[in-house]
Amino acid sequence: MRHRTAILPAINGAPALGPDATPAPSDFETGYAAGVEAKSGEVGTALAALDAARLEIESRVATLEAQYRRQCAATLAEIISAAAPAICEAAARGAIAEIFDSAPGAAAPPELTLRASPDILEAIKGEVEPAQAALFTIDDALAPGSLEARWRDGGLDCDVGRSLFAIVEFLNAQSAPQAEEHQS
Repeated sequence: MRHRTAILPAINGAPALGPDATPAPSDFETGYAAGVEAKSGEVGTALAALDAARLEIESRVATLEAQYRRQCAATLAEIISAAAPAICEAAARGAIAEIFDSAPGAAAPPELTLRASPDILEAIKGEVEPAQAALFTIDDALAPGSLEARWRDGGLDCDVGRSLFAIVEFLNAQSAPQAEEHQS
């Protein structure tokens, strides 16, 4: 049996619809679709603006963080530089106390030779016995804050000054502006 599709006549002036015909969108549907399309464009524009603002904020935060790290490194370098002489003197005093067993007038280890940077010898000369002071040699080649002791069975190096200098140099390098910061 064969089915026939009927085509309905037009009612109230509307065209007749066939079996495969799609009704025309209503004014409401047309307006709704136009509104969604317009607002979608506005939302896309707003999202792009927000993304650009986020990228700008991230860039500014990264710049501020880099400036903060540089300033912290510079401040630490200043603090260590200011404290270095006292730190070196304290380390040298501790080394000398170990060498002479912290006892006034204690005998020096056999075949003891002591070399000190001029700043260290000046700082400790009033704290050692005259016989002990006579064992010291000023060595301008030593880094500031350095002390070297050698004896028959060993030795001791107190080179806090060189270590502090290396730390300060590292911090100074960290406090310098980096090349990638200038590119932004």
